[in-house]
Amino acid sequence: MTKFEMYFSYRRNIIALYGNKKIKKKLYLFKILDAIFMISIEPIKKVDTFEKALFNYQYYKAMAEDAENDKLNHKDEEHILVCKKQEDYYISQREIALEYVLDFINYSGVKAYFVKIRRKELKNKLFEIVLENNDNSIMHSVSEETLNKLKEKGCFIDEVRESLVQDYINKIY
Repeated sequence: MTKFEMYFSYRRNIIALYGNKKIKKKLYLFKILDAIFMISIEPIKKVDTFEKALFNYQYYKAMAEDAENDKLNHKDEEHILVCKKQEDYYISQREIALEYVLDFINYSGVKAYFVKIRRKELKNKLFEIVLENNDNSIMHSVSEETLNKLKEKGCFIDEVRESLVQDYINKIY
């Protein structure tokens, strides 16, 4: 079994545990990060397959969430600033990885829409992207560039819907 296969298998199991309410969001996030570090996978530099692009998206998403969690759990202004810079970097890399994912599948089987969210700063900005032909993989973005490309490709439904992972996106760590 390759490192990627190990990671994706482990991740599916963690998602099942979270989906069955056996673990909370904070532990879910910790286990995803643990999987990345345990298997010793770094972000892929030469992204030449859908799986590598998807892994990079998931890697940078987990790292951004970890930085956000770290930021929320500190009071020191300097530390918060460092965490915010890390979070912004990881989010920018996640968006690049998302573009690779969508390009690899040529936007085929993609459905996207804005999601209902409690955080005011994300209302009418956060949208969900469902890859219907790829195990209904769910991704999120706030990128205007990605949004415009989804609209251009006819994949964006211009309405606000419940997220397929509504509890997850609305839970604070």
